[in-house]
Amino acid sequence: MTLRDVARAAGVSVATASRVFNGKGSVSDRTRERVLQAAEDLHYTVNTLAKSMMGIGPRLLVYITFARAGTQSDVIDGMEQVATRHGAMFTANTVGPDIHQERALVRMYMQQRATGMIFGKSGDGSAEYVERIRRYDEALRSIGSYLVLCRPEIPQLPQVATVSYEQTMAVSRATRNLVMLGHRRIAFIGDWDQDSAHRRVDGYRRGLESEGIPVDPSLIIRCPNITADGCRAAEQLLGRFVERPDERPTAVMTFSDDIAIGVYRAARRLGLRIPDDLSVVGFDDIPFAADITPSLTTIRPSFRAVGQRAAELVFKRPEPGNPDLHTTFESRFILRDSIAPPAGRR
Repeated sequence: MTLRDVARAAGVSVATASRVFNGKGSVSDRTRERVLQAAEDLHYTVNTLAKSMMGIGPRLLVYITFARAGTQSDVIDGMEQVATRHGAMFTANTVGPDIHQERALVRMYMQQRATGMIFGKSGDGSAEYVERIRRYDEALRSIGSYLVLCRPEIPQLPQVATVSYEQTMAVSRATRNLVMLGHRRIAFIGDWDQDSAHRRVDGYRRGLESEGIPVDPSLIIRCPNITADGCRAAEQLLGRFVERPDERPTAVMTFSDDIAIGVYRAARRLGLRIPDDLSVVGFDDIPFAADITPSLTTIRPSFRAVGQRAAELVFKRPEPGNPDLHTTFESRFILRDSIAPPAGRR
């Protein structure tokens, strides 16, 4: 069925039927009802994708990220709220480490003339990553689209809009909090394959150094951002000190809540109590962080605000030099039951 069929069934001109579906121009309520009823009877559907590609229909906002679960749901909710407010379509896509899949998505949505793309993958900060983002930005601008990254500003690409949340300073504050409780042997367990991982371990180092505590490289353990791997890494670390309990770390900073939960499992297997024998701090404040026992002390980024701001940037399109081009939201330290002074300081 075509628009001409609907117009004929409703007894109106094609131009009048078009005004009804476009929401433009003056059409009486009686005529609008007649056109819509005819469309329903004929099962006519407006091809919004074709209209969008022609630049006259609803705009399309695209989000490309690594996952939709956990904290990503808040980011996506924030973006969807803004897209709805602007009358735009919104789609969220997940891609793994396969760069070919990522490029294929970008090409597909460029063909559909997406009004903007938001990347939730922070990347590794390598020269190859920076060059890939530069090419995406140039390609999107060439078709009138706009790129936003959910990560800190890339110094080599100041023209690319970014939205992020505190990481380095947030972890530094949390580490200093452990020091103020009396901890001196503080470990870090986390991922190394993302730019955000480097920022968080840097915060851990800064927190120790600011309190005059030298960084012990043997207490920094690398592992993927997976609970099972966090458990194995913690067992490997804490297991070194079975016969030397006085030298065992009394606290652990982790890259994420997922790894922190792995530390909980390892502590149970080794007969250690949290926080009596080991204090643990996470990052993300995932939905059930407050419900595990003991409740997890963590760092809570402003995920929803990041999503909202990233989407707003697509529609506002600030140009280079505009102070709105780069935004960093504060992250909060959430004190719960998983940390306490070490045994010797109570």
